[in-house]
Amino acid sequence: MSAFLVAACGGGSSGGDTDALNGAAPPAPSATGRTGTPPDLSNAGTIVVTATFAGEVPEGPIIDMRSDPSCGRLQSSERRRARPVTVNDDGTLRSVLVYVREGLEGMTFPAAVPADPVFGFDLEGIFAAEDCVFRPHVLAMRTGQAMTVRNSDETHHRATAKPANGPALRADQPMAGMEMQHSFANPEVGIPVRCEMHSWMSAFIHVFDHPYFTVLGEDNRRFELDPLPPGDYVLEAWHDTLGTQELRVTVTPSSVTEVNFAFGE
Repeated sequence: MSAFLVAACGGGSSGGDTDALNGAAPPAPSATGRTGTPPDLSNAGTIVVTATFAGEVPEGPIIDMRSDPSCGRLQSSERRRARPVTVNDDGTLRSVLVYVREGLEGMTFPAAVPADPVFGFDLEGIFAAEDCVFRPHVLAMRTGQAMTVRNSDETHHRATAKPANGPALRADQPMAGMEMQHSFANPEVGIPVRCEMHSWMSAFIHVFDHPYFTVLGEDNRRFELDPLPPGDYVLEAWHDTLGTQELRVTVTPSSVTEVNFAFGE
């Protein structure tokens, strides 16, 4: 288990603030914009999260792609339907965001880097227009993390997203293979993404200034939020069709706690 380290320097008998004179460094902003101090992870615990769906899975409407011949050819043999809810064969739910919403106040975290030695995140952010839909449908990332926006289709796509604060995303990509980089400076849940060329194409991007989040899916049905310092937390699960749920969880030293968000009936 690795821990964050902070180096502070002081000295001098005048010109400093009261906290500095008393030997306590004032809270400093981190690379993510948060203010506070790094968490003590020496006896951190783990929250294992899952999300399930019970009941009949709703069937979405047929998507009419014939306005674009390149997209329309994808439906030559079978008409595609929108899939507002997708469930794995074991009842676990796909495309659901789970994150720590409360309990991290006063903690700072380093900027996102590849192969993070503490949290072990795969930070490759690929957002692609592929087969005339956005993949993935739900993407979660860190503030300041570079995201690659890619057009994988032989047609014109223009992905746009307007966060509440910060520069908008506008990826005008008329040819296959085109890529651009984009990042979001501020945390926000549920940034809608649309394609200005194809009305049926939509997705959502979530941005966090901490590392405790995941998007559950086909290959990520069970996820460990760790290392979490002991304390009380509020977790939220977010699904663009089913809405949100919250759970309150207490993490005790070196503990493993399993929680499930149950959607549906």
